[in-house]
Amino acid sequence: MNDLDTRFRQASASLNAALETIEVPNPSAKKPQRSRAPLAAAAALIAVLAIGGVLATRRNTPTDVISSATDPVETQAGAGIEPYVAPTEPSATETTASEVPGSEVTTPWTVSPGVTDAAPQPVSPMPRPEIGEFSVEPNFGTSITRVTDSPVGSITAPVSSGTQAFNADGSRLLLYRTRDGVTPQHLVYDLETWTIDAFLDLSAATDIEDIFWDPADPEVLRIVDPEAGTLEEHNVVSGASRVAHTFDGCNSTGFGNTSGTPSAHTSTIVVVCTTATGTDWIAHDVTTNTDVARRPAIPTASGSFDAPLTLPSGNGFVLVDDEQIIVLDADLEPTSITSQIIVSSAAVGADPVNGNDVLIATVYDGDAVGTVVVVDLATGVQQVVTGGETGYPYPPTSSTMSPAAGDLPWFVAVTTSPGALSPPTAKAPEALADEVMLVDIANGVTSRLAHHRMADAEAFDNWAKSYVAVSPDGSTVVFSSNWGGDTVDTFRIELS
Repeated sequence: MNDLDTRFRQASASLNAALETIEVPNPSAKKPQRSRAPLAAAAALIAVLAIGGVLATRRNTPTDVISSATDPVETQAGAGIEPYVAPTEPSATETTASEVPGSEVTTPWTVSPGVTDAAPQPVSPMPRPEIGEFSVEPNFGTSITRVTDSPVGSITAPVSSGTQAFNADGSRLLLYRTRDGVTPQHLVYDLETWTIDAFLDLSAATDIEDIFWDPADPEVLRIVDPEAGTLEEHNVVSGASRVAHTFDGCNSTGFGNTSGTPSAHTSTIVVVCTTATGTDWIAHDVTTNTDVARRPAIPTASGSFDAPLTLPSGNGFVLVDDEQIIVLDADLEPTSITSQIIVSSAAVGADPVNGNDVLIATVYDGDAVGTVVVVDLATGVQQVVTGGETGYPYPPTSSTMSPAAGDLPWFVAVTTSPGALSPPTAKAPEALADEVMLVDIANGVTSRLAHHRMADAEAFDNWAKSYVAVSPDGSTVVFSSNWGGDTVDTFRIELS
């Protein structure tokens, strides 16, 4: 028996003794009143001890608290208070969006920009994060959670990194699910409620990545039907669909070897139109629903017809050829600006310093070599941001890129592949190998966020690469990984 119990019993005994001295008043008799001080004192002591007992009990028990659905409150790691909880995705089964219940998800303990130097980082052991639970990446300090729970053997990943996976306001994310035990389909993930909004059949699209969000309306997706030669709109909230436009004279339409998505700041796409007499490029403004330019397509060095990428300024386009890039004007006519460069992954962005459009790419050979190389599309000048000239090693075997889709066109998310660590070990690989990065091309800062831990993934074929996307405001980066296992899921890094 502890001291608190002893004092509690003593107080109870005093109270009982005091109660025995109380006389029930007799209206017809006048008797002297006994003092009630012992009763008051004993009762007060019990009250104090009871409060102390409650506090002592709370101090000696876990401090986990189930929070109500109020505004999130950031807490410091080790503060002893469980963070705010909010809805998240359930186990991933083939259900309709209305059948997806919410469950608890914690806010990240820490918000870290990762590592900005070029030192090799070991791949320390890290269990695969659970749904809705943020775990700290042991080598880079960022907070990571898993947002999907794919059926065993299947894949749920951001759409190909050339596509703008985030919608206009960053509230939704376009994912693709395929492989064992599931119906191949696109998923719309709500980043605010942590639930799947919709399961979409967009199989009519030219390819699984040839799907793009409206540049202003956060509820609208568009695809091009290659056989019908039409542009379709799909509202992911209402479920409504419609044919918005028919491309005249096209026996088939597509995008060739490029992804048919507009840049972050424009509403124009370019489609490759096969006619009875040849192949044309058609530039189409999805906002005004009009064709704004048309001309015969220029073949690449290998003979393919690929759609040019729309520049963020809206003033033209860029054709990424096999051995060079060619800048086109607003009428799809070639300009004098070309750059002899062989690029791997590529995305378009903008330099906020001079306002020029840029191409961001991984380059393995030539005058400018690096994981991130920027080509100024107004001058043709090439600049290494992340490469040998800036203290980083030669680029890893392959990469994927995704530019920010909002007001930060100078930010690009990058992953490097393949999974060189098989399985992941504590041995430090070369810097940048198998990493997730967010690169600020304007300031030349490479933020290394995590090892994506995609390993032993050969069975996933093209999905063995880690695909990446960054939100319009740069606060969230998502990437795919099998975490060394037999299922590929999507993971989320919170940066602010």
